[in-house]
Formats: sequence, structure tokens, C-alpha cells
Amino acid sequence: METLHRLLRAAREVLNLSQSDVAKTANVSTRTIARLETGSGMVSFKVLTRLRDYFEGLGVGFVAPTEKWDWCLVFAPNLAPPPEESNPTNRLYDPIPGRVLKAARVAGGWRQEEIATRAGIGHTTVRRLEKDDVTVRPELAYILQKKFEDDGFRFVKPDESNGWRLFIPPLARQARQ
Repeated sequence: METLHRLLRAAREVLNLSQSDVAKTANVSTRTIARLETGSGMVSFKVLTRLRDYFEGLGVGFVAPTEKWDWCLVFAPNLAPPPEESNPTNRLYDPIPGRVLKAARVAGGWRQEEIATRAGIGHTTVRRLEKDDVTVRPELAYILQKKFEDDGFRFVKPDESNGWRLFIPPLARQARQ
């Protein structure tokens, strides 16, 4: 369940919602949402279902783990557009949308400065990448993506039935510094 709590926070943050926005929807206190996101409090499955339905209605879906895969966030195309097929740079690398990168950072429990240091890039670069700043060199986005992948995250490009997918590693496997 610990990964689900981190995913709920990541979904809230990529949608730019406050804890009180989410609390109103789930009909619980803001404090309950805060405890849920940190994993220090438990809520009913009924509340978790309401939260999941709410986020999915806004374009961030949750896929439960299987024997083969960890928890996964799926992003609607309007939130995380698929790569442009006509862009020649995409033949080597498909840049990951900013919201997907932000979800990975939040699910990993890092601030922008922390993940930037771990990846060896500037924190303003991380901020710009999360905002889909097209002036950031794709090589820098790749460095950040590689750092997440080294920590067990997996990014999967959209296909006919799914948008961008972000597979989250269990907390115990993540390298923390």
C-alpha cells in the first residue's frame, strides 16, 4: 500500500491540486489526505476508491501491481501528449512529458533540487523540464530519465490503448541519498 500512497500524492501534484481540493472531493479532512500521502494514516477502501475515481476522471489513472509489474500511473493524452512522429529528433529519443517526470520525482519523494543533484543537472533544468520547456536540450531530459530508470522507474510510451505509463518501484528498492 505504501506505493499507492506515493502515487496518490504524485497524481495530486501533477494535476496542480491542493490537499484541501482533494479532501473536499473525498469528503475527508485535509489532515487525512496529508496522513494518507505520507503513509502515516490509513483510510477506508471506500475513500481510496473515491480518490482513485476522482484522479482518473481528471486524466491520471492507476494500475495495480501484478506478478510482472509494479504500480503504474497512466496519463491521458491531454495531460501527457504522445511523442510527435514527424519530429526527426524522436528517432533516437522520445522526450518524456513534464507531468510524467514530475510524477516520478514526487513518487520518489524528492524535491527538484535533490533529484537534480542526483542526476548531475541544475535544479532549474528539472523545473523547466517539468513545465515542458521546449528550449531545454533533449540530452538533459535523457540524463534525468536515466537517473529515474537507474532507481527502478520505468517509462513506457503511449500505444493504441494507453497513454504514457510510469511504473513505480517499491520504496524499499529505491536508492535514497
